[in-house]
Amino acid sequence: MKTDRAYVFDILNAAKVIEGIIQERTFEQFIGDTERYYACLYKLIVMGEATKRLSEETRQRFPGIDWRGLAGLRDVVAHQYDGIDDEYLWGTLTKRVPGLIGQLASILENWVEPGD
Repeated sequence: MKTDRAYVFDILNAAKVIEGIIQERTFEQFIGDTERYYACLYKLIVMGEATKRLSEETRQRFPGIDWRGLAGLRDVVAHQYDGIDDEYLWGTLTKRVPGLIGQLASILENWVEPGD
C-alpha cells in the first residue's frame, strides 16, 4: 500500500509532466496537438485519482492545496470528457499547475510523518 507521501509525489510528478508538455506552447498549438492534449488530460486524471487516495488527515494538514478541486477536475475529465472547455483547461494547465508544483515540492521537502 502506498503512503500519502507517495501519492503527493505522484501528483507532483504528473504536474511536472504537464508543465513539460505545455512548455513554450501557445493555446492554439496545444489544442492542435492531440497527443499533448490527451496526455495532459491523462495526467490530470492521475493527479485527481492520487488526491482521492490521500487520507483526510493529510488533506487537512495541507489546507493550502485545493484537494477537492483536484479530485473534482479528475471527475470532469474522466466523465464529462465531451464537455471540456478548452480555454478553461488551458488556464488550469498554465496558471494552476505551476503554482501547485511549488506547493507540492515544498510539502515534500518538509514532510514529517505525524507523530515524529
